[in-house]
Amino acid sequence: MTADSPGTAEAAVTAGARVGFYTYGHGPLWGVRVDGTDLRVRVAEATRALWLPDLEREAAVAAAEGEEPPGPEALEERVLRQHAGMPADDLGDPARHFLGEVSREVRQDLWEQGREDLAGMVPLLGCCCTVWQCWPLLARVTVTPRTVTWSLFRQPYRPEWGELAIGPYVFGRARYEDALAHPVALGRDGDPLGPRTY
Repeated sequence: MTADSPGTAEAAVTAGARVGFYTYGHGPLWGVRVDGTDLRVRVAEATRALWLPDLEREAAVAAAEGEEPPGPEALEERVLRQHAGMPADDLGDPARHFLGEVSREVRQDLWEQGREDLAGMVPLLGCCCTVWQCWPLLARVTVTPRTVTWSLFRQPYRPEWGELAIGPYVFGRARYEDALAHPVALGRDGDPLGPRTY
């Protein structure tokens, strides 16, 4: 049976992941949940160990300068909140963006990276500062008549990290498009991770 045969596609849709989109904060920002879990939590789980050398180096510098190094809670908060949702103003049409048809401006920003491995990638999350280009989470978005797949998650500013241990996620296209058409509005102060502590 091929990947395009009806039996396989139906099995993928039936066993697929669930996606939910939500808006929050100023702008607003577009956030994502996969199987009920904020995508930022999944990114933190996949990158926590990858951050350790940077965090240890920063703690050593702080100690050498006579400053108190950040405690474990502050470091965990930083890993968890390394991303924010995508700013609505940068998405163009959110439905097209999350279906892999990014705006001309987003494509130009990605091409400025000058890396062929980023061709066709879609930013799903932006930087915690809300300028998505500072620290985006990129993924390949593949759309078929029945499914939408997110795979090959990457952090373009850390090429040494390679493909992150996230996904791939296969979503039924009809439910995916319905979730895009009806994002949950959480309001200006409605970040699901709660208020920042730093």
